[in-house]
Amino acid sequence: KVEMKLCKEYKIGLDYDMYNIFQYYCKNNDIKVLDTKFLDKIEVNVYLKGGEITNAFGGGNNTLVTTTHVYQSGSKVTNLFGGSNAAGNVQTSNITVSGGETTNLYGGNNVGGTTATSNITINNGTVGNAYGGGYSASTTTSNVTVNNGTITNVFGGGNKAGVQTTHVNLKGGTITNTYGGSNESGNVNESNIVTNESSTDLIVQNIYGGNNQGGITNTTNIDLEAGTITTVYGGGN
Repeated sequence: KVEMKLCKEYKIGLDYDMYNIFQYYCKNNDIKVLDTKFLDKIEVNVYLKGGEITNAFGGGNNTLVTTTHVYQSGSKVTNLFGGSNAAGNVQTSNITVSGGETTNLYGGNNVGGTTATSNITINNGTVGNAYGGGYSASTTTSNVTVNNGTITNVFGGGNKAGVQTTHVNLKGGTITNTYGGSNESGNVNESNIVTNESSTDLIVQNIYGGNNQGGITNTTNIDLEAGTITTVYGGGN
């Protein structure tokens, strides 16, 4: 059984049947108990097409979500999270960026809860920092794919958060620094950075298998088949 404390949060992005279920369990905004058999339907879709946004979350504030899908095509966003904010676990987060500007992009949660699997795909746009993990909340597995765009820093890990296994796939775009690990802190068990034979339009200044400022990456794997890369470091910065 799971307590649904912030029922109104769950109505965003739910299909018609799920909306009726939560209307019943959240009548008068009371705290109710919902059987876990319904949790596989908690799927959220967020579309960022324009405007200026300070914080955008695929998940909730203090609530769990099974699967999130965030699509950014034109907004200017300061902090974009695939997961939740203060609490609430997320099983799978998905972020697809095809345009716009983002200062900080996180596949995981912000300060609480965990994300099991995060998926970030950058097809275009301008990104300052792209983190496969969260700000200070942990992630189990992160997957970051860059097809195009202009990015300052790509991290397989989080900012102040650890990730068990990171996968960074660089296919195109212009990137200043790529790290298999995390930024300020947060340990990573295994990092993987790859380019393939189709990565001919890729330009990267520095590739680091490990972390940036703090934290430890136990095992780093870098496999490069194509791209224009200035310097490669098997370890961190």
